[in-house]
Amino acid sequence: MSVLVRVPKDIKEVTDALQIVENLYQERGYVKRFLESNNPFLFFTVYVEDVLCGGGALIYPTAGTKRFPTEEYFQFDLSKATGLRIDRRHVVELGRLGLTDPTPDKIALKAWFVACWRYACQHGIKWACFSLKPWLFRYLSERLKIPIHQIPNVVPQPRFIPEEYSGYFLNSNPAPYAAYLVTKEIQKRMQELEREISGGAIIEINGQTPRTIELKKQVIVP
Repeated sequence: MSVLVRVPKDIKEVTDALQIVENLYQERGYVKRFLESNNPFLFFTVYVEDVLCGGGALIYPTAGTKRFPTEEYFQFDLSKATGLRIDRRHVVELGRLGLTDPTPDKIALKAWFVACWRYACQHGIKWACFSLKPWLFRYLSERLKIPIHQIPNVVPQPRFIPEEYSGYFLNSNPAPYAAYLVTKEIQKRMQELEREISGGAIIEINGQTPRTIELKKQVIVP
């Protein structure tokens, strides 16, 4: 099966992919709907055999508070919680990820992670945070062998969870983890994944310089 991961060519491609992701989350009872984002984000769309099957985002901090959604929902500061000296100018959050992935061995998911890693290397991103369910944490760390870290002693804080997202953070069992990764730590594994997907996946992100545009969902597009 052929896989393509790319920066969307236009806004319609973004909204079509986000609708697929939203539908997947609704089917699981995770969200009622996606809220308009206060955080600009860059979205990578994923195609399998020329059919759009979703994608995922690199989310940037809000202009005002400089916080990421996971920090807000779990109420922690990334530097303090991890004990790392983190320069927030070089951090993104991974989120709004959803794929109807029919590929064997999850090639589409691997290709999306490789695309994120390539983009991080090109743009000086050194850390990423995210929230994810324990089953996905185990899959990424144990099956895909991506070195990711659970942030200890933090749980979703009901007061700070939008009602539309209560299914994911509060009402579905088990609750999600807050986690992070260090770009330098995942380099070797990403290079291995690149070799695993070679011949089956194309990643089109090279040379992209995103800019923020004003939209309902505030998406960064080239």
